[in-house]
Amino acid sequence: MIKCNFNSGPAMLPTEVLQQVAEAVLHYKNGESILEISHRSNTYHEIIDEAKSLLKELCNLNDDFEILYLPGGASNLFAMIPMNFLSDKKYASFIDTGYWSKKIIAETNLVSNAKIIASGELNNYNKIPENFEVDNNAEFLHITHNNTIEGTQFDTIPKAEIPLFADMSSSLLSKEINYNQFDFIYASTHKNAGTAGCTIVFIKKHLLDKINIDCPSVFNFRKNIEANSIYSTPSVYAVYVSLLMLKWMKKETLSKIFLQNKLKAELIYKTIDESKIFNNSVAKNNRSPMNIVFNCDSKHETSFLEFAAQQNIINISGHRSVGAFRASMYNTMSLNCVEHFANTMKNFELTF
Repeated sequence: MIKCNFNSGPAMLPTEVLQQVAEAVLHYKNGESILEISHRSNTYHEIIDEAKSLLKELCNLNDDFEILYLPGGASNLFAMIPMNFLSDKKYASFIDTGYWSKKIIAETNLVSNAKIIASGELNNYNKIPENFEVDNNAEFLHITHNNTIEGTQFDTIPKAEIPLFADMSSSLLSKEINYNQFDFIYASTHKNAGTAGCTIVFIKKHLLDKINIDCPSVFNFRKNIEANSIYSTPSVYAVYVSLLMLKWMKKETLSKIFLQNKLKAELIYKTIDESKIFNNSVAKNNRSPMNIVFNCDSKHETSFLEFAAQQNIINISGHRSVGAFRASMYNTMSLNCVEHFANTMKNFELTF
């Protein structure tokens, strides 16, 4: 049996995509490797233009949005967002839902003031905050839609009169979402939309007039849009893999992928809820379908990891900051692998 890789990122890629990538490394077009083509060439422009067109189609984006592929991971955006939109005289509001939201809050405080209007810290981040009041004097409200470490996800999107920003690194294209209700969305590609090396950005055009004139050009969203995402040398390879993943999703159909994601999550949560040794403490209406975190008695952790590895199940250790277990089930994780994982959990329990 093939390895069932539940890594939180980079995620598994479909076999057909891996085969296309392998072929392109040796020969893409005109005798060149995909690793060798110029980012200034028409060949690359065709790749990124098609990728952006597919993103617009798959996410059903209206014409209000510009789309960017920026080098690096989403952590770069933690710094770029305040550099573009904030100053010592401006501030932004944040809903603190854990590790990654704390990262952008810390970066924002280096430039301006991050105002936390709600936090799940008192509940150990096991629940998304509710009943908070949005500060409409802030420049924007920021949420981390899916929390990969805490295993939570917003079940409803906050309403705000100010621009709504969202980190969707681990939830983009994973379920039915009205992306047009947001003003700014960013997502690293190595979860559902490709491999590591770049970040997708959706930005509504009205925000471009709010960009600080003294924001350095290489970090300036307007400058990057004007340069068609090649102001700074892009990761051609990562953008190409993203294009292949978008093509794969279109061929598979999002309706099929979304249904399968729902079934995968339901199966593992049901297995945990019925177990006598495994536990999940996340509020049920906030359980992430992408990243399922769970635990057991610490004395059994090592033996379960070893048992799972014997069944070709890998990368289920929890994040180093929290430990225990985490099963990340992005779009390419097959239902067969998830069923195998559920049976492995049940069989491990039978050993007691």
